[in-house]
Amino acid sequence: MDLHEEPVPYDPSDPERYGPDYVPGHADPGAAVTPPPAPEPPRVRAPHGRRLTAVLAVGALVAAGVTAGGLLAGGSAGGGGHGTLPVATVHASTVELSPSQAAAAVAPALVDVDTVVDYGQARAAGTGIVLNPDGLVLTNNHVVEGSTHITVRDIGNGQDYPAAVVGYDRSHDIAVLQLSGASGLATASLDPNPVTVGEPVVGVGNAGGRGGPPSTAAGAVTAVHRTAFVRSDSGAAAEHLADLIQTNADIQPGDSGGALVDRYGQVVGVDTAASSTNGTSSAAPVGLAIPIGDALGIAQQISTGSASPTVHLGQTAFLGVELAQGIFSLGAPAAGVPVAGVVPGTTAAALGLRSGDVITKVDGRPVSSAAGIGAIIGTAHVGDQVHVDWITPAGTPQQGSAALQPGPIG
Repeated sequence: MDLHEEPVPYDPSDPERYGPDYVPGHADPGAAVTPPPAPEPPRVRAPHGRRLTAVLAVGALVAAGVTAGGLLAGGSAGGGGHGTLPVATVHASTVELSPSQAAAAVAPALVDVDTVVDYGQARAAGTGIVLNPDGLVLTNNHVVEGSTHITVRDIGNGQDYPAAVVGYDRSHDIAVLQLSGASGLATASLDPNPVTVGEPVVGVGNAGGRGGPPSTAAGAVTAVHRTAFVRSDSGAAAEHLADLIQTNADIQPGDSGGALVDRYGQVVGVDTAASSTNGTSSAAPVGLAIPIGDALGIAQQISTGSASPTVHLGQTAFLGVELAQGIFSLGAPAAGVPVAGVVPGTTAAALGLRSGDVITKVDGRPVSSAAGIGAIIGTAHVGDQVHVDWITPAGTPQQGSAALQPGPIG
């Protein structure tokens, strides 16, 4: 599938954006591109083996507005710091490494991230980069989005750790995890300086979600300052990401959150998205990575407990209703949002909501869609009281208040 991009004027004199072998044409990295009707490329998050079908099923539910994260999740209260982040080193070694040597240099500072998604409906996997010896880990938000349990295996020592999300930034697809009980972990060497077109790089991560020694994919930087619309495996709406590094390294599902490494063995980017041909095209691979300097700036904000309109700290507030796509009365859409089901143990269950009810107001504001509910819950925090008005299938008005409970991440 092709990446959907914003039109960018073609300037052949720009060596930072176009390499020496660049030929203008329909594949111009900087030319105006009309988005084709095909869906956006999926982010590279992978289920384990046979769990692919289950993950696709969960994706269909989320797309329909059922249960989870983005639709019914809220913000989170500020928190304290989580240790110091590494001081970025610039070419600590002047010896250029082969792709395998560069990958080996960073591998001990990577982790495999395994998640239970939506209360056990599926499992998925990705990668993370260790930022400090006490287990602060950088990854993509979409790697942990929708998860209700996270386990991390450190490649450097082979140990497994339960992990909690310190915070996340949906709009920039960055999340920070804290491993419980970790100490003395190997940490990554980072280079926040801009990369250049033609610079050799290696993608290192948990390709296919198989675990074990990290996989490697050698290539080169093919463009910088890329803008793309990408979607996660959940099938949720596409998101806009900017200022990305593009590479022809064959980034695979499961590599998300992994390292894009330069020829000195330093991390220059966070592997985030890739095109997918499913074996039906001979086109060169297209991988996208968030520059490590950008990712580290967000991680610093999260680790110091600095919430913002885009940075959410701690647990995600969750209403816990499964929402139907719509209801009709005499051929016209009915007011409110129909409830298809309720997740046990959540705020919705405490309120007494049941399948067949229709939510009409949240915190006194009329709602007519899942997005409308999400917009209200999205500003709330775990523990906040939420007031809900609804109508039962018998037509009886009901209302109640309850504290928002923690739910799936993001």
